Amino acid sequence: MVTTGRGTVRVRLAATGLLALVSGSSPALDLSFGLGEGNRVRSAGLGASVTVLDGLPCPQPCTASLEANVRVARWWMPYEDIPGNALWDTAVSPVLRISAPSASGGRLFLAVGFGLHYLSRDSLGGVRRFGTHLQFGEFLEAGFASESLRGDVLFRLEHVSNGATATPNNGVTFIGIEYRTSLGRP
Repeated sequence: MVTTGRGTVRVRLAATGLLALVSGSSPALDLSFGLGEGNRVRSAGLGASVTVLDGLPCPQPCTASLEANVRVARWWMPYEDIPGNALWDTAVSPVLRISAPSASGGRLFLAVGFGLHYLSRDSLGGVRRFGTHLQFGEFLEAGFASESLRGDVLFRLEHVSNGATATPNNGVTFIGIEYRTSLGRP
């Protein structure tokens, strides 16, 4: 059963506002959908990114850019049938993305990001306790872009925790896969 509390409404309103802000700042908007799992917790999320700074110094033929990323994800514990075993995660982070041409004609890339997360609950079913709603997250992505795929396929390693600012500090480390497509670019 899904319930809508004040925390869930705040998370959804914040995500909507951030997506509107991000999408209004640039004509090129990248959208993503990802799935992940870690520490017996699954996640499914939607994200939006815009390039804030393009053409950062990088040896040829690579390119580097700084992006602003907003992501909303649902976390749940599929192995536990207990009340409160799901929550919403809203994250905002800057991302450094470096890419280079591949031998197959596409592009390979590596991205790293660090940002803030707001969780709609401070625990998952009382089993995974995060200590606070505000969390920190860092991630590493590696993937490839291809014209035939009309987007990017990436593998993501992400850790989210309160950074020892509160106890308990049961962070989650996700391993996932994501698909990303670009809107507004030729």
